Amino acid sequence: MKIIMIRHEKVDMSWNRQYNSSAYDLACMQYDQCPIVTSGGEYIEPDDTATVYISELSRTYETACRIFQKTDFLKTPLLNEVPLKSFKDTDKPYPLWLWNIAGRLQWFLQSKRQAESRHQTILRAKELISLLESRQEDCYLITHGFYLRTLIRELKKQGYRIRKSSPLGISNLDRITAVR
Repeated sequence: MKIIMIRHEKVDMSWNRQYNSSAYDLACMQYDQCPIVTSGGEYIEPDDTATVYISELSRTYETACRIFQKTDFLKTPLLNEVPLKSFKDTDKPYPLWLWNIAGRLQWFLQSKRQAESRHQTILRAKELISLLESRQEDCYLITHGFYLRTLIRELKKQGYRIRKSSPLGISNLDRITAVR
């Protein structure tokens, strides 16, 4: 069984440099509804037995439609991005980088302020792996950068070998292959 994970294409949204908490939360919701910027990258011809899984967020559907040239995918919330929310309520503007880092730090520390904790994300990744293993088929997963980090860690723990197209980070359209 081979699992090929692909991060969605770039999202067509310009972030402000600073936000107060309510504006940041609104921007995060808007990001989840924005279309992708198509890069004109490659087309992938999946074999007939490979299933393509996408998250519930439109950017994975749009990415999958473009790179596979079809519209028949299995949508699952198990592939959704880890939601991000402001780390505190305030009218004072803070830089975007602070909102992002503090929110992810709260996720890591299991803060109830964030919609999903690290533990919940790990359980979701394990559930996805279990689903894929029960089907025993090659597949593609079109998903999100932050979630991919957790998924890759859990795949490694379960004995999968990971091959990345880029040694640094996870960029848009990066392909990561997991094989056991």
